[in-house]
Amino acid sequence: MSRMFSEVSISAFLEKIKGFPMIRLGRIRKRLDRILKPTGAKPVILMYHRVADLAIDSYSIVVSPDHFAQQMEYLKRSFRIMRLLDLAEAIKENRVPSQSVAITFDDGYSDFFTGAYPVLKLYQIPATMFVVPGFIYYKRCFWWDELANILLLPSHLPSKLRVSIKDKFYEWPILDLEGRKSCLRAIRLLLKPAENTEKDKVLTDIASWAGKKDAEVETYPLMTSRDLKLLAQDKLLEFGAHTMTHPMLSALSPEAQYDEIVGSRQKLEESLCRPIRSFAYPFGERQDFNAQTVGIVKNAGFASACTAISGSTRFRYDLFRLPRYGVGNWDLKTFEKNLFDYFDR
Repeated sequence: MSRMFSEVSISAFLEKIKGFPMIRLGRIRKRLDRILKPTGAKPVILMYHRVADLAIDSYSIVVSPDHFAQQMEYLKRSFRIMRLLDLAEAIKENRVPSQSVAITFDDGYSDFFTGAYPVLKLYQIPATMFVVPGFIYYKRCFWWDELANILLLPSHLPSKLRVSIKDKFYEWPILDLEGRKSCLRAIRLLLKPAENTEKDKVLTDIASWAGKKDAEVETYPLMTSRDLKLLAQDKLLEFGAHTMTHPMLSALSPEAQYDEIVGSRQKLEESLCRPIRSFAYPFGERQDFNAQTVGIVKNAGFASACTAISGSTRFRYDLFRLPRYGVGNWDLKTFEKNLFDYFDR
């Protein structure tokens, strides 16, 4: 039946039966959608950030090397792993193989080079790395990692933190590790939409409160430009843009969004001598980008864009709002269960 009907003929058919009760029309449309929708064409895009052994995982984004190796071996054995660029093209043309998976990494932490890449190379698994050139090429670390270092690493801190953020004062008790983590989460949310100058001011104030002249960043190093150039020689890897400075794009003007989005693509293409066709929205939740953001990404010449909104892709999915599932530090049994849940949703 799917060969006999086209979208045009369905529309004409529905036009002719406008007099039918609305409930019956809704049922007809749902049945036709089920008939025409391809089966097994629900690929899953996985989102990683870091592969390392760390004592403290401040934001629940770290996967241990052992667990990552188990996850990749299982994917290689049981699923069809595709490059993100190829998957986007397959979705566009409605020819996605069943049980397809794409693997992505955000931000460009140095442990991708030391912890993830050797495993990907061993199993010949393609992956996409979304890079923030404004930090990597200018040797900075992310502000949320500086904040985590200030609040979580010292053995002793004052019992109370009072800080001004955008001319409003906030106060948190710092009595134990849980108190520190709660404070960290709250300040991160408050700083996410702030301008970079405001973030720098707040970090300086908190570092001074903690008795530090500078935030220590040894625990959160990013890849160097040399690391990126070495990785760019391997066609197994695809590189995507992740803006210049990882801002909350919806908090910026259209002009500032354009500079962040287009600037990151231009910088990466110049540095890596490779076309950059994929994009990922920083933070990536629904409130972190808007319709203007999507329009800028489309007009910039990208082929697709990833969010951090959980979900599986499907027939006719918007290529510029692709959902992804974040992967935790799961053992093989948990990873296997979660993956099958993702395909079933």
